[in-house]
Amino acid sequence: MVGAGPSEDEIKQICEKRGVAERLVMAGKQTGRALADAYQAMDVFAFASFSETQGMVLAEAMAAGLPVVALNASGVREVLRHNKNGFMLGPKTPPKRFATALEKLKSNPDLAARLAREARRTAESFSATLCAERALDFYTEVRRATRRERMMLEQSPWNQWVERLRVEWNLLAEKTQTIVDAVNAVT
Repeated sequence: MVGAGPSEDEIKQICEKRGVAERLVMAGKQTGRALADAYQAMDVFAFASFSETQGMVLAEAMAAGLPVVALNASGVREVLRHNKNGFMLGPKTPPKRFATALEKLKSNPDLAARLAREARRTAESFSATLCAERALDFYTEVRRATRRERMMLEQSPWNQWVERLRVEWNLLAEKTQTIVDAVNAVT
């Protein structure tokens, strides 16, 4: 198990009760090469959390060629495609059903390999380069749209009318000021 959190003691207790504590490895929080190595050591990525907001851990696991079994939650549904790159289970899926999905991958290596290949392809669409390109494309489009809207506003009949009114108002104000100045000069 990679990661850390408030449920560690509970997980250890559950494994002890079920007689599998000696098989539990709590690797803690990992980063960089150690995290990449941890993904490479896995056969499948099991994710039963609801707290992944952007799907980054799923994309990381998929980059390592792992099929994913996860609960349908924010961040997961943006990356995982059921029966395409893993299995997405309902948010209230009982643990036994989650285990059945994991067992299905273990007992069917061809299915696991197909999902793993697609997982790698999915991960490619989340590469830093592609994400940066998408962000720049979006920024460019927003800038283009802003310029286009400004030009449309400047050329709109309403804006042209307001501009004419402003010019007329300034002329009237100048003439009025000239009259006021002339009257003040005579008196």
